[in-house]
Amino acid sequence: MSSVVVLGATGALGRVMCRAFAEEGWEVFPAARRGLPDYGSTLREIDLNRPETIAAAIAGGDVVVNTVPHEGLIAERLVLERGGLLLNVAAPSRAARLRLMQARPKTPSGLVVLNVGCVPGLTNLVAAELLRLHPSSDTLEIVITFVASGTSGTAAREWVHKYLTAVAHHRVFTAPLAEPYGTRRCLQIAEDEQGWLAEIPQMLDVRVGACFLERSMDRGLRALNAMHVLSRLPRTLFTSPPPFLSRGKRGDEATRDPIRYWTAVYVSGERIGARSIEGQGDYLMTGAATLATAEALLHHADARASRGLCSVEEVLNLDAVAAGLSTRHVSILARS
Repeated sequence: MSSVVVLGATGALGRVMCRAFAEEGWEVFPAARRGLPDYGSTLREIDLNRPETIAAAIAGGDVVVNTVPHEGLIAERLVLERGGLLLNVAAPSRAARLRLMQARPKTPSGLVVLNVGCVPGLTNLVAAELLRLHPSSDTLEIVITFVASGTSGTAAREWVHKYLTAVAHHRVFTAPLAEPYGTRRCLQIAEDEQGWLAEIPQMLDVRVGACFLERSMDRGLRALNAMHVLSRLPRTLFTSPPPFLSRGKRGDEATRDPIRYWTAVYVSGERIGARSIEGQGDYLMTGAATLATAEALLHHADARASRGLCSVEEVLNLDAVAAGLSTRHVSILARS
């Protein structure tokens, strides 16, 4: 039986992740700052602001999954120094990734894989595959679909708020998403993240777009964008949404709203390749993608022997996780 330590196990994504691994027969060790009755005595105490608590919390797991968006990446540094395998599903910023690269040991003992999950994560693998198939591409396009009333914790909502309010006005582009989204005008966000890819060709333009399942939310955000006031949106609108956006859902209930992530490549404005990542519930899909990634890393000898710091597309390809995704109802479909 394989084992996993889940950091941030009492958060919305952490709880979904614990259930996902447990349902597949893994031994799960939840770790967090605060306990919940569900975990009882199995909860391991960890505080990422107190490095002395980390080593004991992550001991004994074949894999460590970090769901906590901690800019210090302290757990990642420890694994690089002392050994082990850690998958980060918290989408650390480019600045945090660069700091970790600069601080990593010259001879690492463990493997830390960043950008695991769906976005970033599966979009990285799909983008790498499309760029391999179409090396002449001059534009890479990624669209993230959100559900305002879906499962999300405070950290995830803060992540969305950060990118939507980074500037007063975003560029807008149109993408032909799969139903029930359809063709949408998307706000271009996260310009500094380069699609969360480790490396991109020098002349490649990367654009990341965002749209919401709820068309009224989309229209409202585009109207604010047109008035150049998006940067004024209060953080509390996202971290403490009004009841009509939350549907009364508790943060740990994994909703099953339709998710349709989009990745495409272009040459001189002409689309030459595209994929749609489809499933139900972004947290459920993130759990499935993380499971498939963990299995691939443990079962592929070359990946298992790797050491150091990398993004998921640097250590795995799309084929390595395809079987694990299909059995968990996540589809990656070719689009015209």
